[in-house]
Amino acid sequence: MPIMLHQGFELLAGKFLMLLRASLALGYIPMSWKRISMVFIPKPGKSLYHAKSLQPISLMSFILKTLEKLLDRHIRDGVLVEKPLHQNQFAYRAGMSTETALFQVVYRMEKSLNHREIALGAFLDIEGAFDITSFHAIITAAR
Repeated sequence: MPIMLHQGFELLAGKFLMLLRASLALGYIPMSWKRISMVFIPKPGKSLYHAKSLQPISLMSFILKTLEKLLDRHIRDGVLVEKPLHQNQFAYRAGMSTETALFQVVYRMEKSLNHREIALGAFLDIEGAFDITSFHAIITAAR
């Protein structure tokens, strides 16, 4: 439990860090860490009879959440400082979002139209594509 780690941090920190490093080095996440509880919160003003009317909130193992936060910090404060992302990359960049990307696309298309140039765009709608995909299928495809 998180309170145990918090209360005995000085005693447990070294072992806990070794555990997290071993998980990364071996590429293995224990099954108990993968157990996630899902809570569905109704979206305001939406009918409760449709799946998209509920906001899913996942409650994952605090150990996995800790590992996730440490990796995120390593990426943001280490890797990305040494090797910054391309200017057209939107993930892991402050002030960049899906809306920013869409704004850029619209701006470029309007600019092309104003200059009587040809503008070509390809769009892929994957909304909900991963909602029903199993963890095993994602790992297999990634490998």
